[in-house]
Amino acid sequence: MNLNLYEQAPCTLPPVNSPNQKTVILDLDHTLICTNYCPSSKPPRGSYDFLDKYDNESVSYVKKRPYVDDFLRYLSQNDFEIVIFTAGAEAYASPILDKLDPKGLISHRLYAQSCKIHYGWPVKDLSDLGRDLNNVVIIDDQPASYRLQPENGIPIKKFIGDRQDYELKKLMDEFFDKCEQYKDLKDALKHYMGVQNSNQEREIVDEVLKTNRNNSIFDIKLRPTCKKFKSKKKKVRTMKLFELVQIKNYRRNRSRKLKMLLQN
Repeated sequence: MNLNLYEQAPCTLPPVNSPNQKTVILDLDHTLICTNYCPSSKPPRGSYDFLDKYDNESVSYVKKRPYVDDFLRYLSQNDFEIVIFTAGAEAYASPILDKLDPKGLISHRLYAQSCKIHYGWPVKDLSDLGRDLNNVVIIDDQPASYRLQPENGIPIKKFIGDRQDYELKKLMDEFFDKCEQYKDLKDALKHYMGVQNSNQEREIVDEVLKTNRNNSIFDIKLRPTCKKFKSKKKKVRTMKLFELVQIKNYRRNRSRKLKMLLQN
């Protein structure tokens, strides 16, 4: 038995409605909602969408991510199988999902007991779901949660209550509206992530040029690099990052080399 990968419980899902049906796996906390726990006598400041009594003393005040209702309806209308896979306990998450999805658009729910423990971190092993991984995509604010199948994952910005958040709308417009032209969801995801990375790189370059007040001319290039870091078990892992290297800075009477590293 691999001590570094401990399976809590099997989580094979019932068969899909059709062999080619695509499955969208969604995290809950900070992906679709954010929750504030407060005593029932002291509700949090600001607005919230609904509440749920978590225990005898505290209440969960829940904010829905903007466009979450449209997002679930869009996926359902376009024949995507919707699966919630959360690392939260069923006793906490199930009542919230009942209120988040009153029309029953979500096909299946998976909770903490379906996660595996990988180096002390709960992970969601998509290979256990009984689905063709070419037809599966997972959306999660914690990329470590799908580290076993990173090629199936779309990272999403952590939602902490911003009412001007457009992440779900962007996914509908820029990914799901266009993924039908791909037979394999992994190919659609590669294209989407490539576009997103290019946009982020362009934003970094634009910001560097914008903040340069000396009217210097830069020769800017992006190069892949690796950053090594140790996990809790002292295992060295490698993460690919991008370095923005500013290699030349021409001035009026002299030139010098300047390197500026920005981590994406």
